[in-house]
Parts: sequence; C-alpha cells; structure tokens
Amino acid sequence: SGHGANAIPAEKPDASAPAATGTPPHVLYGWAPPVDDRMRFNYVLIDRLEFSTGDATDALHLDAQGWYGGDRNKFWWKAEGTHQTQGASAGEGELQALYSRLVAPFWDFQAGLRYDRTWGPGPDHGRAFAVIGFTGLAPYWFEVEPALFVSEDGDVSVRLSVTYDALLTQRLVLQPRLDVNAA
Repeated sequence: SGHGANAIPAEKPDASAPAATGTPPHVLYGWAPPVDDRMRFNYVLIDRLEFSTGDATDALHLDAQGWYGGDRNKFWWKAEGTHQTQGASAGEGELQALYSRLVAPFWDFQAGLRYDRTWGPGPDHGRAFAVIGFTGLAPYWFEVEPALFVSEDGDVSVRLSVTYDALLTQRLVLQPRLDVNAA
C-alpha cells in the first residue's frame, strides 16, 4: 500500500457485511496501526549519597527511590539509611517495596511492604510493616506523600512528607523538606 499524494484510498467494506467481523478497524479501513501506549519506563533518583567524616564517626548516608512501570501501574522502591564506617559497624536502614496505581491526575495510591533494620554492637533489630498511602503533586507544586504503617506487632504509625522545589537559578534548586512522623 502506498502513502502520500499518489496513495489509493482503501475501499470501504460492503455495507451488507456483518459489523462484527473481528477485524480491527485499522486493518479494515487501511489506517495506520494504533500506537502502543502501554510502554514501560523506569526512574531512579538518588537524593542523597554522601560520606561524612570529621570529629564525629565516619558515616555513609543514602536516600534513593525509583519506579518501573507504565502510566497507571508502577512498582516503586524507596531506600534510606546510614552506615557507620569507623569503629564498630553500625547503622540503620529502611526499604519499601510498593505497588502504585494512578487514581487521579498527578496522584497515585500506594500499597506494599516496608522493612526497617538497625545493626551494630549488640543485637540487630528488624521490623516489617504493611504500608498504604498516596503520593502526588498538590496545588502550587508541593510534592506530598502521606503514608500509614502497620507493624507486624500491630503498632500503627503515620508519616507525612512534603517537599517543594524552589528554582533559584535554572541549575540551582533549593528543596525544603518537611517530614512529620507520629506513632
């Protein structure tokens, strides 16, 4: 089949033919095939990866998150932690694995698991949580993440995280962040 000015238009099907032929309309009428809008993408953001040293104990800090999926359904992961590299090895970490579903423009519902772990001299402690929450963009470009956590022991806690990107220049961004936790 040709394209352009010399292309011969496809013939329309006979009006007496049954409407439900099972043939897709783009084949039936000679249209271009539809666009596959179910593509999968990935995203990784490392907000903080730093090593601190000085009078205090040397430590490595990490705050990262990412996702894989399409427009409506995504798998999110979030990791945050600190590891002391000097003296006795010690630290704390949090890892979340979440299913995310678009529920409104710019707003996702999230549900999944969170695992917290502390280690160092003495016994190590780990704790698992069920997570439900939202993530989205509120008016005036505030990124808001409220979440509810229920531990394996039945303890309930909530967290609200709000960030805002203030563009000082085209390359310099100030990002104030407010985290509120309650148990």
